[in-house]
Amino acid sequence: VVAFFGAFPKPWLYLRQDRWTPRDDGLKYKEMCLRDGAKAWLLPGKSGDAAICLCHGRSKNKGHLRPLICSLAPDYTVLVFDFLGHGANAYGTTTLGWREAATVKHAIDALQQEGFQRVLLYGCSMGGAAALISQAHHPNAVVKGIITDGTFANFRDIFSDLVTRNAWWMPRFLRNLVSSASFHLVGLLAGYDPHDVRPADSLKQISLPVLILHGKSDRTVDPDNAQQLMRCAKHGSVLLYAGGHDDPSNAEVQSALWNFAKKLL
Repeated sequence: VVAFFGAFPKPWLYLRQDRWTPRDDGLKYKEMCLRDGAKAWLLPGKSGDAAICLCHGRSKNKGHLRPLICSLAPDYTVLVFDFLGHGANAYGTTTLGWREAATVKHAIDALQQEGFQRVLLYGCSMGGAAALISQAHHPNAVVKGIITDGTFANFRDIFSDLVTRNAWWMPRFLRNLVSSASFHLVGLLAGYDPHDVRPADSLKQISLPVLILHGKSDRTVDPDNAQQLMRCAKHGSVLLYAGGHDDPSNAEVQSALWNFAKKLL
């Protein structure tokens, strides 16, 4: 069961996802399809050749980012998309940022093709991991900065924490055995090596300004992950805010995104 939820988005969230579109809030947008087939929305703004690309977290979708979208558009052009296996795409496996990094690359390429030359990346949880891995493996000069929000430093560590929380009653040796076997099974189910998902290591290869946000009461990804990421950042800063995990309606998150965008774009 643990391996399944490490390899697939939560199916009940996929089935119950909100069908909101920007039009419901009076915002203009056009539908796009990225190079890998991922469904996206491009909301035109007043920011010239600057744009903000929003990357959602695991088991969520682009509509989940509605509060952030509405706080930015139409002042900024916004590109938001569904990772494969999520949202308007067919249900499927997730790799917690590893293959998702390619979708981030395709999103940046799409913005370039639309004429945008200054891009700020924002990614929550898995979205932040994907943004970091993408810029480490496929750096693009149009990206001027990255914001991560509630992003983990190392997938193996948070997976172990998840097993510990749910199997606290097991003897330690058995719990460690279950954790290792389940982690291996995650890779088999999703077709990749989950040990490769180490956003902190990716951050070591990035010279861009990086703002690391994390909720002080985050129970999904321990806030200590923010400090782990910070230790690997060449040009990073940390902001711990009052809140939990993956809450785009948080006023401090919205303010931090606005201020970082004003500084870099």
